Amino acid sequence: MLIVGDGGLGLAVLAARAAADPGSGRDGGRDGGAVVWVPPIWGDGTGEARASAGAVIADRFGFEFVDADPWRAVPDELERGEASGACLDAMLRRAGWIARRLGCARVAWDACPGSAAGRGGEVIDPRATPDLDAVGATLDRALLVARLVNLDAGAGVIRIDAPLADLTDWQLADLAADLEAPIDRVWWWRGEHPTGASARARWMAALGEVGWAGLVGR
Repeated sequence: MLIVGDGGLGLAVLAARAAADPGSGRDGGRDGGAVVWVPPIWGDGTGEARASAGAVIADRFGFEFVDADPWRAVPDELERGEASGACLDAMLRRAGWIARRLGCARVAWDACPGSAAGRGGEVIDPRATPDLDAVGATLDRALLVARLVNLDAGAGVIRIDAPLADLTDWQLADLAADLEAPIDRVWWWRGEHPTGASARARWMAALGEVGWAGLVGR
């Protein structure tokens, strides 16, 4: 399995879940484990921090980390660093290609639109119902890009999914706590960047709601 994420809580959860399921990553990667990739789509100066977090989380579970795409130059859509629809499509297409090269049958994307009140880092109610339009768009994108990737599949079909897409912020935080995911290794943990500070406020509010033990003393 290839885990694609932004170095945040969703990626930490997917990695912890893969580590807890012995059968989830045995189709590719070092020693049959999962593979982690943090795509270069962040135009706000957080790319290095996100990639570093992804590498640390991968190492935590003994997974392989794809530091860069070694087979082909990064496409223009990714170089622009804009998480637009076209950029996400390009990212998922590249993820499917990397997965095929590494022998992974599945791509797990960490996309989690989250609680409607949590978008943009607003801290209102981590239990708020997810934005159904955003959830639907995420699931549709994963499905449609998978179909595109598999048009020329000569050696097996690649599955792309977004298993966290319909979770509220509260539910993702609760899952992270239950799985003992490496929350303190995510890219926004220190909150040194404005985007990171916003993400930290959002997710720490959700983690506080679920009574995450790591908040003790903070």
